[in-house]
Amino acid sequence: MFHTLHRSSAAIMLGIGVLHTGLTPIFYSKPSLGALWFAGTGLAAMFLAWLNVALWRAGGSDPWIRRLGRVANVGFALFMAIGLSIMPSPQAVLFLVVALLLAGAAFANPMVRAR
Repeated sequence: MFHTLHRSSAAIMLGIGVLHTGLTPIFYSKPSLGALWFAGTGLAAMFLAWLNVALWRAGGSDPWIRRLGRVANVGFALFMAIGLSIMPSPQAVLFLVVALLLAGAAFANPMVRAR
């Protein structure tokens, strides 16, 4: 169950990241600090998704990937919680929910436990 949740959450996070980054030129007509932050958040989401793929593919056999994945998931969830408090929006809620699912799955997934 947690393995499926982990994979699904990573796929959703990847999709959100691609969409977020891809929409940057639509929402921002010229380069700006806001555009950079918007695109950067999407890129961070994609990176987090791929890090989670590495995490469940390694299956807990690599302690560095396990630690990095768990720290990154918790850190991104905290980042999204702060973002939601500053800018309440549906996409911030979605980011936070998926980040919390990834963080929970990274700790609960039996395929990621230390061997």
